[in-house]
Amino acid sequence: DEHAVMLRPKQKKAAGAKKATPRLDPVIARKVNQIMIPSVEFTETPFDDALDFLRDFSIQLDASEPNPAAKGINIVKLPNPGELETPKVSLRLTQVPLKEVIRYTCSLAGYQYRVENGAVVIFHPVSASPKAP
Repeated sequence: DEHAVMLRPKQKKAAGAKKATPRLDPVIARKVNQIMIPSVEFTETPFDDALDFLRDFSIQLDASEPNPAAKGINIVKLPNPGELETPKVSLRLTQVPLKEVIRYTCSLAGYQYRVENGAVVIFHPVSASPKAP
């Protein structure tokens, strides 16, 4: 099947092998600065719903990408095992880059973000290390 995903057991690293380090993705870094959000308003919106909205909105507003399959930004939220309830965010912004909307939204929810390896990675500073797993 051309759309199948194959999962394999993780292989042990050879002695002395280095762990892959996260790297800044220049394409994603450019997109989060170039995609302008005309207006966004969240009122007591669950954080995960706000991230889904931003992901979808980034696809709609990505005018720099000619390939429809590559439009938008991948937004990945790392799990926070200590989180009992999804934080809610309230925010109203107009004419700002996507990067600023992500920054404010994460800050209001007590999260941080980084741009790396093809995605914007959202993480809780207590439960997730700033380094990729």
